[in-house]
Amino acid sequence: MKRYIFKNRKLSILLIIAYMQIALIGIIQAFVFQYTGNVAGNKDFDSIGKCALLILFFIIYYFYTAYTYARVKNAYREDITNQIKNDLFKGIFKKKLVEFNQENTSKYTSIFNNDVRLIEEQYYLSFFDLFSSVLEFILGLTYAMLINFWIGLIMLVVGLLSIFLPKLISYHLSEVNAAALDQQGEYNIFLKDSFLGFDVIKNTLSSRRFFRKHSDQNNSMEEKRKKMNYANAQVISLTRLIVLTCQLGITLIFGCFALFGYIDLPMMLALIQLETSVFYPLEAALNDMTKIKASKDVCNKVADLIDTKEDEIKENKIDFKNEIAISNLSFHYPSSETVNKDVIKGFNYRFEKNKKYAIVGSSGCGKSTLIKLLLMQYRDYQGNITMDGFEYQTLNEFDIYKIMAVIPQNIFIFNDTLRNNITLYQEANDSEIMECAKKAGLTSVITSLHEGLDTMIDENGNNFSGGEKQRIAIARAYLNKNEFIILDEATGALDNQTAYLVEKAILDDPNLTCVSITHRYNKENLMNYDEILVMNEGVLQEKGKFTELMKRKSLFYELYTINQKVETE
Repeated sequence: MKRYIFKNRKLSILLIIAYMQIALIGIIQAFVFQYTGNVAGNKDFDSIGKCALLILFFIIYYFYTAYTYARVKNAYREDITNQIKNDLFKGIFKKKLVEFNQENTSKYTSIFNNDVRLIEEQYYLSFFDLFSSVLEFILGLTYAMLINFWIGLIMLVVGLLSIFLPKLISYHLSEVNAAALDQQGEYNIFLKDSFLGFDVIKNTLSSRRFFRKHSDQNNSMEEKRKKMNYANAQVISLTRLIVLTCQLGITLIFGCFALFGYIDLPMMLALIQLETSVFYPLEAALNDMTKIKASKDVCNKVADLIDTKEDEIKENKIDFKNEIAISNLSFHYPSSETVNKDVIKGFNYRFEKNKKYAIVGSSGCGKSTLIKLLLMQYRDYQGNITMDGFEYQTLNEFDIYKIMAVIPQNIFIFNDTLRNNITLYQEANDSEIMECAKKAGLTSVITSLHEGLDTMIDENGNNFSGGEKQRIAIARAYLNKNEFIILDEATGALDNQTAYLVEKAILDDPNLTCVSITHRYNKENLMNYDEILVMNEGVLQEKGKFTELMKRKSLFYELYTINQKVETE
């Protein structure tokens, strides 16, 4: 995370200058005390005016410095936080879908809301605070040595000794902070799941159980935070005790020097002020070093996300012109307990451009896994998948997603306007959007809305029906110019008539290639598919047009017959 410290050079330099000005305040104040003490001690009435001007200068300097410092510090804080969040967002979206889904989305939210703020405060700002403290310590010590070398040397020795003592208990701070943030992430996950599952909790009378679960999660989080705060308080308290002891000891030495006539009263006043410019920065520096060390694990976690590698996007991107060919394809999931059991076994097929295919079969037969392989969510398969002769292993996600669009059963709808839900923030004029909406069968919905495309959609699309959400997803695909549409149980949650219309909108388009995974056996739609693939335990058991499969009276006939009986009951 060091890369961000001076990424905005202008703001970094301005902040360093501001910190240097802050560091000078204590030295100027010590000089003002010494000068004023000399004027008073020598009864130099002629210098009272100069003394007043010097004090006025100090007041103006103090106000200007404090104001400039606050503005520059806030600007730097805002800039560096924006840079980290932007890069973090990009880094997360470089992840492959499978990698992303290995973590609960609330953990990512927690990183943005908690980890980034901790890095901002305990790493970056502490870094500059440490710089300022060290500078003020050096300046204060130098001025003290100019007043009296031996006193300055004593302050140096005492100061150095006080640096190392707090380190004895600060070693575990990083671990404690990381544990507290991890627990905060777990708590966020629980809250998200509870709110998303609100209707399930209410309908199953599970509220009291979730109350107890929340209490346990909350108590655990607060316990971790208490340990973190306790550990931080230990370090801070010990640091302050050491610094205060040193400061009082040095003050006693000043008194002895004054009693024996080695320094006069004005010098003593200046040296007492310099104590603040030496030991206060020392205390601050110790705290800053502790914070920087404690933020190490969190910085590494965020840096790893930012540095996520993605497939290199090649300049010569392929176009889908002919077919996707699958040859002797076998696959098993890496995390499967039965590692040697293939979910897809010796699959061979060719999906030709602009043709429509339905894939049917019982649950667990490998339909969805086949789609995941087509979408390049997994690469560790055996056999070959090629697009127009290009081996999938040589392609990247960009090549696939510019050609393919997936319309799942549960369409994600953003809490935004209908326009933005179709365009997903790409530039498109109203005529382009409406043309895509027309192809998706969404025109009547848009014209019925008072604000049309600018209608706000509620969270999770609660003010739109399931069929309307499916049509929004289809309109997205048209706007993206996707040529290959995958319907992954897209109509599973819709009523028969709506499901038929949604599916028909795609089947009637001659310029689209479509692969549809379905448990619906609508005869009229099934007859419109160029070929139906019937899978059983990872194997392509049979294929053909609807009428051909029905005549064979094999697995498809059995599945279709059972489905018809269920629907008529």
